[in-house]
Amino acid sequence: MKHCHPFLPIVDITLLDSFTSVQRYPSLFSAILAISARFYLRHSTTSHIIDSCVPAALADIAESHLAHTLLRKKHTLADVQAILLLAAWGLQSGGKGPDAWVLTGHAARLSRRLGIHRAVEQAVAATKRDDSQLEAPVDEVDAAVRRQWRTWLAWFSFDSFLSFGFGRPQSTQFESIDDQAFLKARLSHPLPRPGTPASLSLYGDAYIAATAQLAHVARLFVLWVEEQAPVGPLDGQSLLSMLSNLNGRLDDWCKLWVWSGSSHALYLGASARIARLQAEHLRLSINAMALRSSTHSDSHESSVTYLRKALNAAKSTIQTHFESSQTDHALSFATDYMTMAFAQAAVFLIRLTKASPLVQQVASLDPAVVSHYLTMSVDLLELGDMSETRLSTYFAQTIRGISRAAGLAIRPDDSTTTAGVAGDGGGDQPHVPEQSMSLLSAEGTDDTGLYDADTFWAGHDPFDLSCVIGLSGVGVAQDTEWLDPALGNLGSFTQPATPWNMIFGAGEGSV
Repeated sequence: MKHCHPFLPIVDITLLDSFTSVQRYPSLFSAILAISARFYLRHSTTSHIIDSCVPAALADIAESHLAHTLLRKKHTLADVQAILLLAAWGLQSGGKGPDAWVLTGHAARLSRRLGIHRAVEQAVAATKRDDSQLEAPVDEVDAAVRRQWRTWLAWFSFDSFLSFGFGRPQSTQFESIDDQAFLKARLSHPLPRPGTPASLSLYGDAYIAATAQLAHVARLFVLWVEEQAPVGPLDGQSLLSMLSNLNGRLDDWCKLWVWSGSSHALYLGASARIARLQAEHLRLSINAMALRSSTHSDSHESSVTYLRKALNAAKSTIQTHFESSQTDHALSFATDYMTMAFAQAAVFLIRLTKASPLVQQVASLDPAVVSHYLTMSVDLLELGDMSETRLSTYFAQTIRGISRAAGLAIRPDDSTTTAGVAGDGGGDQPHVPEQSMSLLSAEGTDDTGLYDADTFWAGHDPFDLSCVIGLSGVGVAQDTEWLDPALGNLGSFTQPATPWNMIFGAGEGSV
């Protein structure tokens, strides 16, 4: 509850005996135990009370219960929650395990089978019909509906971000998505005493409502990209209009939730920093689309303004992770998607160094500053990696490989860390398993200093995350020769994977 719950607060912690309650549901109980074990051995600084083989065994049990949800016709809300947790924190290394987007689709089907959407619709209608009902004491039925509502909104947010980040089709039928009604219902009661389970539950619900609002912005971007796909090359004015609109919406959200003096900031509690990171990820991904316009022409110089926003979002993301490393190490327990978003920020900085000279000049890009942030990112990912899956270490290797290909200075693998970046509890260098996640293809070499294009470049789908951050696509392909000296001639490829797809599954239609 202390480390992972703030990232996906769907389990009800206000029950008198939440442990016993969760224990009644094997799928949810095993998922929580397996995710906890994923971090236990590397986080604990005392003598371990479990053997090193236990995390893998618990992962097998949790995935067995996950598979069993496909083989029976009776389900519970706990099954939906377990599926979402396993989608958020993968239990296997090396890109193994189920695809997170497939799991959220499974969770959606189970939710509708349970009628959660109808229960939420009734709650939304009651909220809009009679505000006085919200002032009545919360009985057991209300608490049950609130658990369903919370899970439904959390699913919507997570699934929307997966669609946004990886170009997957969005789920439909969101007739009962109403984050405003949910927030209104939760804030209509007197605020609980700080530090109590009730206050932590309120923080979690406010965070879910906040991320649902962000998800609406993400979906607007996805819809815009879908509308542009049949047209052909991006229209510069349409792109700038979209950027102006979505940046305005993001600013409104930040004013409400995370900026200094925000009216709702106090409701987020421990999840405030997480919400801010998700907003920065969204701002970075959206504004990086400016790389796909003709920024070298005078008629599109205004797009550089949006590149500056993306640059600031990337640096803010890295700085926020650094601040966490100096305090509570909370972001070491982040969901896999948020860890990917951290790596995305570093990769975007590399991409900017290969943009046109005009872009670099107007964006005031200093290669020395970029190298500093890249070194910091690698340190934070490697030394803050507390997961048995070594996902952060893999992304650190990815960033190092791309940096070398771009000719950017970064610390050697065995050098000391950036001053001030803390390690994982004991202060030792992170252990890299013998069978670590390789960056190279089957025909590649064993030199981790080289980077394989098949794990870097996306295909022609402008919807994939790597295109969203400006790694390929219209307006970018002409300056990709900087990778050639490090990669060699790898020939053509039609369905290459991105580093993100290696963790979350291949793109739609690929095998």
